[in-house]
Amino acid sequence: MERERTVLVVDDEENVRESLALILSDEYRVLTAASGREALAKIERERPGMLFLDIRMPEMDGLETLRRIRERDRELDVVIVTAVDNPVVPVESRRLGISGYIVKPFEEKQIKDTVADLFSKKRSAKRKAGSRSDAEVIARLQRLETELQETRRLLLHTTKLSTLGEIAAGVAHEIKNPLTSISTLAQILSLNASLDATSRNYLETIEREVQRILKILNRVLDFSRPASGKYQRIDVNAVLQEAIVFLAPQLKKRSIVLQERYAPGELPVQGEASELKQVFMNIILNAIQAMDRQGRLTISTQLAAPSEQEGKEEGPGGKWVHIRFQDTGCGIRPEDLERIFDPFFSTKKGEQEGAGLGLTISQDIIRAHHGTITVESTWGKGTTFTIRLPASV
Repeated sequence: MERERTVLVVDDEENVRESLALILSDEYRVLTAASGREALAKIERERPGMLFLDIRMPEMDGLETLRRIRERDRELDVVIVTAVDNPVVPVESRRLGISGYIVKPFEEKQIKDTVADLFSKKRSAKRKAGSRSDAEVIARLQRLETELQETRRLLLHTTKLSTLGEIAAGVAHEIKNPLTSISTLAQILSLNASLDATSRNYLETIEREVQRILKILNRVLDFSRPASGKYQRIDVNAVLQEAIVFLAPQLKKRSIVLQERYAPGELPVQGEASELKQVFMNIILNAIQAMDRQGRLTISTQLAAPSEQEGKEEGPGGKWVHIRFQDTGCGIRPEDLERIFDPFFSTKKGEQEGAGLGLTISQDIIRAHHGTITVESTWGKGTTFTIRLPASV
């Protein structure tokens, strides 16, 4: 309610600020700012319900101030006040979404009527929104929650890790839309003064769940950020643990025992963390999908001397980092083993069937890191993927 009674006056002329404050102070809480920067700070801190904005100001003029306001708040009512009746100014300012335009010198009645009309429209809009029946709002919330759960299910069960970076922005948009609607409708419902304590507890639970889902979404976006293209010194053990955290719910759901056997201390390589994390997650997800309940996945790392295949020119002192993923799943048929890294080849069927690009892209990433990826498998017993990367000092 305080916001609906607060007006911010932004003008570099002190007499204009004082005049508007004098006109409005009997009925409203009036704040003033002498510059665009000061106005932006007060909007952030005080959250006024509307503001009068002068066009001609030093450093940051009114139009630039309005642009920056709209980057943060699309709903704030802004009335332009200017001494120059320039036809270009209204066109540009209306494009940025103003609520009114006043040319100096202004009259007291004009100012009071403008403020009263804008605040009246705000109250009317709130009453209209609040007049929706509880049943209608709750039904809408339930539909949105169902849509959100379906979107999350599709995201969490996708196997196309190679395209996650491309689709993450779209998925984030799809998730944030129902989240915003859930939050907004919950706020509308909370305006009903007749709500009992149980209903208010439900609304608080909805808000908590919205925040929890946002945290999940942020983890997805962190993972899917595009690679920088610059290799740097990273710890393989740390990157592995980040990948495991992301897939921990699926390991738990299938009651898969995870055994981690890491080389002590840091295990450094030169590389791009997000790309290697994509490879590790792809292999772990393949292992999860290959095992029924109560399978076992063993992940181990070590610093080792090079094999003949690796050569001796890579790594400090000829040392390599080995990362091994060993599962007790169904294994890979001998006739499929030689094609496992081919583009669009997949042994998965039904709901788990993917695009057949995950291992192809994983192999390309490892090769770009001057490493190798190999697979050994026994049909009916399990599969072992081994990644070898040159160690870094």
